[in-house]
Amino acid sequence: MENGILLGIEIEMAYNEDNLGYIERDCYHGDGDELFGDYFIAEEDGSLNGSDYCGETVELISNPVKYKDFELVINDFIYEVKRRYKLHTGKKLGLKGSLSGIIDFNESCGCHINFSVYQDSAKENNMRLRGGNFTLPKTCKFFGAIDDKTLVNIRKKIKNKMELLNGSSYFNNIYDRRYSMVDDKNPTNNIDNKYSEFHLKNNSLMEYRSFNLHGCKTLYDVKKRLMLGASIINNVIVKELNKSKPLYYKGEIKVNI
Repeated sequence: MENGILLGIEIEMAYNEDNLGYIERDCYHGDGDELFGDYFIAEEDGSLNGSDYCGETVELISNPVKYKDFELVINDFIYEVKRRYKLHTGKKLGLKGSLSGIIDFNESCGCHINFSVYQDSAKENNMRLRGGNFTLPKTCKFFGAIDDKTLVNIRKKIKNKMELLNGSSYFNNIYDRRYSMVDDKNPTNNIDNKYSEFHLKNNSLMEYRSFNLHGCKTLYDVKKRLMLGASIINNVIVKELNKSKPLYYKGEIKVNI
């Protein structure tokens, strides 16, 4: 029996309608009928602000996937941006081409990474995908949420790894999101608040909000940061959850990477 982590992302961005066309989007927390690529749904988010030359905004929410499939999600985002750019401008946008005047990840835009625990042997549910017949393993439960010690360790190790691999300026860039509250000693105090750094969205899904794409100037930058962030978060969370053992699904389970 295989257990592991499912990862999903929410990309918030401002964009130029002339370059990408108007991205049809559902209302906030709507039915998920408006798709962006094969792995994302598009929603409105009233907290986002446009920028110079990028007056429209959108929140893109991915389907959760196993870590080994996470790159597929990122590549799907990149492919759809490039496809739309070619369609509306007649030009090609390279992986290292400038996003200036096309997409802007300004200070109102975050990039949240959510995670849940799955069991492959559990009953599977259909994923809402346009481009494939993927199935989503049933997720396990966070009974009683998660303890302060575990969250403190998770945050500390994520911070240390990001500083080590990217430099302190990169870390500071990640932690300037205006509504990602941090309580270094008692992080579970606000765990049910959607503006907290770690937000328990329901019994089986937790959202890590202190991540963003600020400063990414190319699609290459976007992919590098997302893949690196997912790798760090996946490894840290798996190890800490196994040590604290807060997760149960018909008894205690072991989470694998």
